[in-house]
Amino acid sequence: MKTLAKNRRGFTIVELMVTVMIVGIISVVGLPVFKRMVQKSRVAEAQVALGNLATTESSFFSEYGVYGNSLANMGLDFTSYKGQALYASVASDTSSRYAYGFSKADCSGTTTPLPTAASTQGLLIGAQLPTYYYNFPCTIPPIGSAPSFCPQPSMLGRISLTKCGTTNSPSGITTPVDVYSSATGNDDSYTAVASGVIAPGVDLDNPTTLSQVDIWTINEGRVLTNIQSGIQ
Repeated sequence: MKTLAKNRRGFTIVELMVTVMIVGIISVVGLPVFKRMVQKSRVAEAQVALGNLATTESSFFSEYGVYGNSLANMGLDFTSYKGQALYASVASDTSSRYAYGFSKADCSGTTTPLPTAASTQGLLIGAQLPTYYYNFPCTIPPIGSAPSFCPQPSMLGRISLTKCGTTNSPSGITTPVDVYSSATGNDDSYTAVASGVIAPGVDLDNPTTLSQVDIWTINEGRVLTNIQSGIQ
């Protein structure tokens, strides 16, 4: 028993210090890498959603010869894809990290369906898809109660985001344009935007600076571009 006792020994101070140093080095090097991996995985939400938007726009154009911006009435609903209630797309969908669609300069969506109902394409759409120009319930009303109605927005997802990259844009970031420009009559092209916050610890609705916003665009050619990385 005495021989066995002599062979027993604990860790020396040097060994403990080396172990602590190794753990510290792994934490310093590994934690930032892990954070970046998490943020890159969140980017997939924007890529998938914009791909779905482009598919919807392509089908709409094939049917009516024009692109549209009344996204929910075109059958696009990101909230049902995330398992949320259908009408959640009317308000901000807090399950999303990104706001998607066609934004105005103040980051909100336009409430005017385009093309206009009185245009040649609009008359065709109105005849074949009259719900395209309908407003829809803002909330699900109680049984027996009439719903209140809201204009159809051109943005879905986390539309409470306060910075979407269209105001005070830094150099190199273009302002997303709507699907239809009344100035040019250009209704055969579009650029849709997805703006969101993916960095840990940053308010998803109110990022401090525009540089914290991850911004993607997609156009009618399905060209997906990350015009600003929000990875911190």
